[in-house]
Parts: sequence; structure tokens; C-alpha cells
Amino acid sequence: MYSASLIRELVQYFAEAASVSHEINVFTDPDLFERWKRRRGKLTPQEREHLDKGFAISFFRATTPHEVYINTPRHVSLADLTDTVAHEVAHLRWWHLNHGRTFDRRVIALLAGYRCGSKSERLPDSFK
Repeated sequence: MYSASLIRELVQYFAEAASVSHEINVFTDPDLFERWKRRRGKLTPQEREHLDKGFAISFFRATTPHEVYINTPRHVSLADLTDTVAHEVAHLRWWHLNHGRTFDRRVIALLAGYRCGSKSERLPDSFK
């Protein structure tokens, strides 16, 4: 299992790379994740899919800190965990994008070390 401090550092790293200036609360306790799933009321289809898979879920908040839940026991390697964290931070940065090719390219760019500006911009050709 990975430490909460490692996961917070990964979230912070990708948040800075993606220019997410909003505060992010990171939760890693699997029991908390299960309690949260039981307590959650209405779910969107995407939220339900994420919770059924059980890897992680993020919530974009306009006025309070964003929330990211990482279910650490589900991650078998550091690469897997890093990919999940980059994916969840991308949801916070590009909250308006659905899963798909454009979203995936942004995750790949973050994983490759690309640093985004504070405004929406086009990705370099190498990420298209």
C-alpha cells in the first residue's frame, strides 16, 4: 500500500503541472472510501462507473476545495497509481471534458511532463 503523503505529493505535482490553483483535499483511507460510497446519494453514470471500478474519483468544486479519493489497495504498481492521479487531476483541470481522445491526450501530456498554462491552450503536436 502507498503512503498518503506520497499520494498527496503526486496530486500536488500534477496539479501544479496542470495549473490547478484551487486547493485539493486528498483522501486515501479505503474505509473512508467505502463509507463515502454507501453515503453518496444520486450518482451520475460516470461517477457510478468510477465507484464500481473502485480506483479513484474526483470532485470539482467551485467554492470549496476540490476532492480526490484514491483507493490505494486497488493499485498494484507505482506506475498504475501515477496514471490514476494524473487522470483525476486532469478531471479537475479540464472538468468540462468527458472521457475520450481529447481527455486522454491531456492525461498523457501530464504524464510526459508537459506543464499547462493557466488558460486553456492547444497541446503541442507531439501529444495529438
